[in-house]
Amino acid sequence: MMRCLQFAALIVVSYGALIAQPHTLQVFNTSNSPLQENTIRTLAVAPDSVLWVGTENGLATLKNGSWATIDTFENLQIRAIAFDTAGHAWVGTFLHGVWVQTINGWTNYLPSNSNLPSEHVRTISFCPNGDTWIGTLGGAVYINNGVWTVYQQTNANWYGDNIGASYCGNNNDIWLGGVNNGLMHLRDTTWVIYRSSNSNLPDNTILDLKGNAQGDILLAMPYGGTAVFDGNQGWILYNTTNSFIPANSINEIAIGSDGNTYYATANKGLTIYKGGMDWSNIDATTRPDTNGLYLPDNEMLAVVQDAQGVIWGSIFNKGLVRIEFIDSTVSSINSIELTNISIYPNPTQDYIVVNAPVSNLGISIIDVLGTELYTTSTTSLNTKIPLSYLPKGTYMVVLQSGSAITTQRLIKY
Repeated sequence: MMRCLQFAALIVVSYGALIAQPHTLQVFNTSNSPLQENTIRTLAVAPDSVLWVGTENGLATLKNGSWATIDTFENLQIRAIAFDTAGHAWVGTFLHGVWVQTINGWTNYLPSNSNLPSEHVRTISFCPNGDTWIGTLGGAVYINNGVWTVYQQTNANWYGDNIGASYCGNNNDIWLGGVNNGLMHLRDTTWVIYRSSNSNLPDNTILDLKGNAQGDILLAMPYGGTAVFDGNQGWILYNTTNSFIPANSINEIAIGSDGNTYYATANKGLTIYKGGMDWSNIDATTRPDTNGLYLPDNEMLAVVQDAQGVIWGSIFNKGLVRIEFIDSTVSSINSIELTNISIYPNPTQDYIVVNAPVSNLGISIIDVLGTELYTTSTTSLNTKIPLSYLPKGTYMVVLQSGSAITTQRLIKY
């Protein structure tokens, strides 16, 4: 039976989830590290926990605080880094094809010496069975037991050959994200294509694909926000109009070992999603670290989480940022659902009325960044709250009675 995917407007959360977790921030760039360039297009963590950093002008690695550079990639524009089942690195460049690491060094594959359809490589993925998929501006290539098979418009009935993202699932099934071409899934021997015209896909350009533990596909898009797709008919869409995600332009997704999802956004820095309505953000103007430092800019290109749970993000033309969250102990309140509460009108323009069959009710209004804008306590069963001072947008109303807390989304127009 297909799992039902739906966006819940009313959820129960703990008080601790409403408090942004403190963090420390460190920035690496050409002035304080061996990085060859401050624009980093791709990041990857190797099986031996080494961080690989692909810049516009070279490749660097970082392990236990020690930097190294790989001279082979000097002046090459790195776009993709992935590791095969043997732990060997594959590096995709935008000017000089794919480079594969072996015990004898590096081997370079180009259209002139292989079936690579273009020297402009954007994505590389490996399946659990060892199969390789490479996405380029001229189509995709599938490598199985040394045999290269090329897929393009001419033999796959795609809408275009520019492939921007790839992901191979636990069943060795491949998903490809096109630039203006939609989402492509190879099912047996047939390509199934999802576009905004035949599905709930909100944007036909897909910049990143990841798979979660439930087998869903997560999509990053430049205009449509992010989407979760179960591979059949179920979609969840998250954007600035229906959720607390602060940006609709997503460059990359990292699914953390801590259960969180991390989004590198084009104009709001790093977004963290912990489930339900628990979204938080770290950017250049809000939520500084424990020393008062902010992100150097809001355009984050790539994001990964290492084995220690540290988040690494690349900022356009500003280098590499290291974000480590501090495990702060907060007095938590057990989540017990408050039933029969209504908030109306919603959407609203001037005010809301909170109707609750309980007394001693705490009411707070919080914005998408977790900032508390209004708080009150009331013993009345019907409480009118003026909202004329709030700008248009989406907010969260937090209701607390004793040890019970619930939240409800509020739209001010």
